[in-house]
Amino acid sequence: MNSSIKVTLWTFIALGFSVINAYAAMDPKDKFLQALEGIEQITYSLPIKAKAQISELEEDYIILSQPSALVVRYYLAKATVYGLLEEYDRSLEAAQLGLKRTEHTNVETLTLKLREIQALRHQKVDVLPKLDALLVEAGNDHNAQIESEVLLAKSLYYQEQGEFKKSYAAIMTSIDTAKSIDNKELMERISHGLGQILVQLQDFDRSQLLLENSYSYFKQRKMSYSQLVSLLDISKLQESRNQITAAIETYKTALKLAQILGDGRHRFRINIELARLYRDTNNRDQMRFFLKKAEELQYRESQPGYLATFQLLQTQDLLEQKRYGEVIEFVEPLIAHIKQRSNLLIQQIELLKVAAQAYAGQNNYKQAYETYDFYHLRSLTLRNVEQIENLQRQQMLFDLERLQYENQDLNWNNVLQKLEIENHQKTFHLLGEIVFFLALALIGLLVIFIWANRSRIKMGMLAKTDTLTGLYNRRYMEERFAKHQSNSYQNSSEALIKLAQRILMWQQTWFKGQSSPKKNAEPFDSAQLDEQIQHNEDAKPISLILTDIDYFKVINDTYGHAFGDQVLVETAAIFKSSVRSSDVVARYGGEEFLILLPDTDLSVASEIAETLRRKIEDHDFVTESRESVSVTSSFGVLSATNTDLDLQALCEEVDQLLYAAKASGRNCLKTRWLTY
Repeated sequence: MNSSIKVTLWTFIALGFSVINAYAAMDPKDKFLQALEGIEQITYSLPIKAKAQISELEEDYIILSQPSALVVRYYLAKATVYGLLEEYDRSLEAAQLGLKRTEHTNVETLTLKLREIQALRHQKVDVLPKLDALLVEAGNDHNAQIESEVLLAKSLYYQEQGEFKKSYAAIMTSIDTAKSIDNKELMERISHGLGQILVQLQDFDRSQLLLENSYSYFKQRKMSYSQLVSLLDISKLQESRNQITAAIETYKTALKLAQILGDGRHRFRINIELARLYRDTNNRDQMRFFLKKAEELQYRESQPGYLATFQLLQTQDLLEQKRYGEVIEFVEPLIAHIKQRSNLLIQQIELLKVAAQAYAGQNNYKQAYETYDFYHLRSLTLRNVEQIENLQRQQMLFDLERLQYENQDLNWNNVLQKLEIENHQKTFHLLGEIVFFLALALIGLLVIFIWANRSRIKMGMLAKTDTLTGLYNRRYMEERFAKHQSNSYQNSSEALIKLAQRILMWQQTWFKGQSSPKKNAEPFDSAQLDEQIQHNEDAKPISLILTDIDYFKVINDTYGHAFGDQVLVETAAIFKSSVRSSDVVARYGGEEFLILLPDTDLSVASEIAETLRRKIEDHDFVTESRESVSVTSSFGVLSATNTDLDLQALCEEVDQLLYAAKASGRNCLKTRWLTY
């Protein structure tokens, strides 16, 4: 070996020993402080590594011998790390131990109290009074950073309660408070939280901007864990916008980052999401690949939602392979637990459907129908609740945007306080109103009632109608459809029993003609169960007519938008005067109109559509210059008896029929019975 290389090697070895000896000779206090500062620096970027370093410190048994101020900082770092990793019991324990060592109120004390509250929130404890008390304490201490953090925690609390107006007001107040201090990291975390709220409120454009900006910031600062969380939120946003390919790629990027971080919990979750998306896109090989990866990591997960999704994907895959016995063996222990619970996740409800199909695959029709009946009831209830919540969130977003538009210098703290005061004093206000109304004379009470009723009707009509045509709008159509689906289920249990009896009679008749029934009998395929239900004679059909005006853009460009609006108004009048009282006509967007025909089969719906087509074709549309313009329209007509389908799914089907009508030369209609 070259002598110069030997000298260099011995120099490095000597240097290494000198570093080790210097570290060993360090005062325990300095050694502890150095380790603690290292943990604090990587808390938000590498929390898993920070957790490992915390464990090493605890193994050295040097914690209790440290000054109280350092011990408090240690417990604060520990509570923060375990909170980020969703180990809330250990986070709570660390926060409470730290609070016992605090001697007076300071930043660490306030932050430890916040970590304690954040851990309690995940244990289903009502932490709002504690948050309010901490907010007052932080205000008295003039600590804007803690105030902003507490307001962010309040926003998350209200978001979990479904109170999105308060959640939005709280996070906007948090932003206003954070602006007074120079803490870019805090601002980005708050902005990321605002992006999450806007996804819930379906304000996808603003949420995308906020989430992508936060991701860029975390990436530049090498805050890997925060970067991972941002990627997962961006993936969910892309999925909400039906950008499935982009969502898959973003999830894969997040998976690589989780592997680098050694985060098994998030690797499990991402593999589950990828398996689900690949299943939705009919890529079974990729679905099974990621499902297998998730199976290896399932022990890392404790959240019921992700575990239920994993179980659902596993059983659906077994069902598609016709491994009915394995499905039933897996699902049966879960069914009793599921039936006893009042609040179910959608994944748990879908497990019931898988079980019903597996029972049918084994020719156990009685158990299949009992399970499917329970599935149908719970599924319909959940979907109705989701539709109502979606409409409420859209209204909330509209109200908040209008509030900001009308008040350019809006004080969000005042808005939040007003909303909270209204909530706390709701009962007292109600009693005050009762006393007030009892004190009024009868004539005054009647005047107030009439005025309030007229205002309510007027506001209700404005909320559910299209201002140009006077027809119902898309939101009202969704409400009516949800109500129709709910009512249609009232007699479905009796219909299912009749259907089961018919299938059993069919089976007995079929076996009767066989010389060796057991030998020749073929298993009842799960697809037959769905087919029998779809063709159930007791199920009432529902029909949709989707139409739009042919060459409407040409009409607008040639005769002007005023005449285009006139065509829409006169077309709407034709529809309103031509349909039955039970039918619902809505302007569905632009020149499109949607008609809901309850309890109507395809032949009747087609006759109604043809009548409307002829009336539009025969109608005399006249411009301001007295020029007569010929207008025609194309129609898609769809009928179905499957009460499991939502309005969005039906609209996608009938839109294909409308497209086919246009492709066939326009001014015609295309019809179809939906058979799945």
